[in-house]
Formats: sequence, structure tokens, C-alpha cells
Amino acid sequence: MAEEMKKCPFCDEEILAVAKKCKHCGEWLDGQNHDTQAQQKPQTKTCPFCAEEIPADATVCPCCDEALNNDSTTADSSANSSLSSTAKSGDIEESWKKRFSLIEKHVIDGISWKIRPEFQNLSNNERVNILKGIYFSDILSLLSVLIFTYFYYFVKGMWQKGIVYGLALWFGYYLFGVFAFLIYFILFFLQYPYDYYRFKVLNKQW
Repeated sequence: MAEEMKKCPFCDEEILAVAKKCKHCGEWLDGQNHDTQAQQKPQTKTCPFCAEEIPADATVCPCCDEALNNDSTTADSSANSSLSSTAKSGDIEESWKKRFSLIEKHVIDGISWKIRPEFQNLSNNERVNILKGIYFSDILSLLSVLIFTYFYYFVKGMWQKGIVYGLALWFGYYLFGVFAFLIYFILFFLQYPYDYYRFKVLNKQW
């Protein structure tokens, strides 16, 4: 006995009378909005200021007390997505992932002086919180770079920059004495998170 057929109301092709979805055009025939049902809101999001995971519906970060808006959190989620697809998640410490997320969101190509326009539009307090997240969220690495200077780059695998920075440091010391060490301490402190981001995420040393 032949099965009863009917016409699809969308493409006019014949389909089984009991079909809930057209095999020709892919339209659902039961009148329900399946696209809406398939969409599920994320339960958490990343704070764009302190990079901590917080409830998705939070309007104020419970970790840093900063006010949030949809534009900033959406942009941060996009940055995290890009970071996850580029970097090997198992090869990067959790504290560095948070810092990389902030760098990727607010800096172009991991170059510290190429600031995104969104960062320039933030308040001074918001900028300070972001910079604190980049520089001071991991005190151990901060102390390491200040104590070991260019040797820290060797430990992290950035041999090219370690060699160039080391030569520049001793050449500067030869020309300017102890003053050169002070300058390089400041430069190392300001640059090392961005250098490591370019190395680990963008696979670049220069």
C-alpha cells in the first residue's frame, strides 16, 4: 500500500503526509520556530576589565565592580574566540590566557603602542583596570622579568628577542653606564606581555 503524500507548502514538492520537515527545501512543517529553540544563551561571559568568568546576565562585574555593557562583553567574547582558535589552549597558563584576552581586545596585532579606538574611548579608571590585568595579574612573571631581564625571554622560548635585547642592554651599558640598566628595566616591564602574546598566539617574534 502506497504511503499518503502531500505537497510541501514552501517548495511545492511531494513529501510524506506525516513528514514534519521537507526533505527538499529543509523547511519545518509543524509551525514551530526551531531556530529560536536551538539558540541557547551562554551562562557565563568574560569581564572585559579583569578577564574573570562572570554570569552572562551580570551588569556589574562581581570581581572588579566595574559596570558592564553589551558592546564591551560581546567584543570580549569575540576576542576570546579568536584566541582559542589561534593558540594551543593546553600550552598556555590560565593566567596568561586572561592577559592575552585583554591584549587581543585592546591592542592591534599585539603591538603595545597600536591601541584600538575602543580603548581610547574608555574612562581613565577603565584603562587602569585593563593595564592592571595585563601587567599585575601574575606577580611571579612580573618579578621574573624584572630580575632576569632578557634571560626571561630565553626561558619562554623567545630566543631571537632574548639575544637582541641582551646585546642591546650590554651595548647600552658600555655607552651610558648604569643608567642603561634602568631604561631597560622599564622597557622590559612595559613590553614583555605583548612580546609573549605575539610569540604564543601570533607565532611572531618581530
